[in-house]
Amino acid sequence: MMQTLSLRVHQPEAELQPPAESIITRLVQLLAADNMAPRVMVAALRALGTLCVGLGYAPRLVNQRTVSDAGGLVRLLELSTCDETVDDDDDDDDDTALVRVEASLAFALVQIGTANRNPLGDSYHHHHHHHCGQPLTGA
Repeated sequence: MMQTLSLRVHQPEAELQPPAESIITRLVQLLAADNMAPRVMVAALRALGTLCVGLGYAPRLVNQRTVSDAGGLVRLLELSTCDETVDDDDDDDDDTALVRVEASLAFALVQIGTANRNPLGDSYHHHHHHHCGQPLTGA
């Protein structure tokens, strides 16, 4: 039985089904929310990256495309390059570096195995001057 389960996990068809697409979309929306606690943001970033790869970092292309289609790549890039301080009032630590690292890692996980496509699409150049705390909107 364990062998059967293992084979299923390794198969490319083991992509997450439509309910996961809605989870991915909700995670991207969550990352665009204002005033999110850094711990919640880090958890959402880790979940998003994890959903985009399988065992051995095998790409889950359907899930990666869902992140891209939901505008997640642009938001991940924003968070990974943000200069604003992200801080949780519960402690004295500046959480900016942690958010940047987790956003960069999530971006990389969403991109594994997608070398031949433009990760940000054609619309990114219209928005590259943005405010870190504001989600990007249409062109």
